[in-house]
Amino acid sequence: MENIIYKLADIKDLDEIIELGNLLADFEITERGKDFWDKETLKNCLEQPDSGLIVCSYYDNNLAGFIIINKNTVFKIASIDYIFVLPKYRSLKIGKELYNMTIEELKKSSIKQLSITIEYNNKSIIDFFECRGFDKTLNMVNLDLKIK
Repeated sequence: MENIIYKLADIKDLDEIIELGNLLADFEITERGKDFWDKETLKNCLEQPDSGLIVCSYYDNNLAGFIIINKNTVFKIASIDYIFVLPKYRSLKIGKELYNMTIEELKKSSIKQLSITIEYNNKSIIDFFECRGFDKTLNMVNLDLKIK
């Protein structure tokens, strides 16, 4: 695993993160889909550490995956907006390490709760997070409204 590097993202990583993010059908969470974040939004996430966190992984200098966290340090809560590892790297446990590094970074921010919204039929990602202590909330419905 010496070819794998995990790091907090910085400005130099943004173009690759956006390129990868724009290719991913996995981000479509409603019938209308969900557009991946634009460069300015991601840049703000990096420049305002109280509002966001991006951890990325490189395999042989190629972006292999990333996780993007939306933080609210006032309320001590955070949510996983995106987690993705390219299919050819999934057997290397990169997702697990991205998650572990993210948890360590969130502890430094005094975050007390982390959540994620997942499609009900995405068994592999549900299993991934349940193995890490997440509980299903069966009595909630997620509704989205695009503000124009």
